[in-house]
Amino acid sequence: VSIIHISGNTSSVRRYGSYSVTLFVNITDTDEGVQALNANTTFWITLNASNVTSWNRGFVTTTDSEGSVSIPFDPDCAYTTGAQRWLAGTRNDPYFKYTNSSNFTVDITTLLNISIVHPNGEAYLIGTVLPMRVNLTDECGPVPGATVVITDKFSSASFPCVPPQHSGVSEESGGTYYCNFTVGAPFKFHSINATALKPYYGNYPTPNTTLKTNAYFVASQPSLGTPSVDPALAGWGKKHTFSGSLTDSDQNN
Repeated sequence: VSIIHISGNTSSVRRYGSYSVTLFVNITDTDEGVQALNANTTFWITLNASNVTSWNRGFVTTTDSEGSVSIPFDPDCAYTTGAQRWLAGTRNDPYFKYTNSSNFTVDITTLLNISIVHPNGEAYLIGTVLPMRVNLTDECGPVPGATVVITDKFSSASFPCVPPQHSGVSEESGGTYYCNFTVGAPFKFHSINATALKPYYGNYPTPNTTLKTNAYFVASQPSLGTPSVDPALAGWGKKHTFSGSLTDSDQNN
């Protein structure tokens, strides 16, 4: 038996939604020199792109009158993203020997959702540390192992959350990424932009991005200056007038 690839090698299919790719081979009975008719055929596909032996249980079908056989492959959450391997072979058939094709590949891709979960409009004083947090998910759950950039934005100015002023982005568990950002001027509301990049996700190699407007407010501590009392010296029961200047740099009343 000889198994020849027709289509599906180096193909790509989206895991989310109702997308499929056709895996297609042709089988020849080399003993008789004819196409293998009604040959029991199994297609196997790996479940984990990082494990070359993680084969599924197989999809069973039969060849047609021309020895051709195919399956539509619509991956679900049992399959990881990445370059999965697939092959076809004759099995459990009294007329044809057990034979496997070569290994082929199919890339599984999916969407990438970015959510800026903190901050949520709170006020922070200049010099305090603001924990910025971003969640990455796909249709199957959290997405670890991505490259994430978090940037503070005010008008046309951008302040990336990178050392040495800030901690830089680190990954927590559950697809959460964080950066400890040291708050600085200017005052008023700031927005936060987050980008994420991972092979086989979203628009790779173009980063996915999201912007959270008015994410937090940069505030100042009101200060009292030039305090005075009039009269400075007087006896008990005398009326005193206290005065001073109150400064609020962020002008948020």
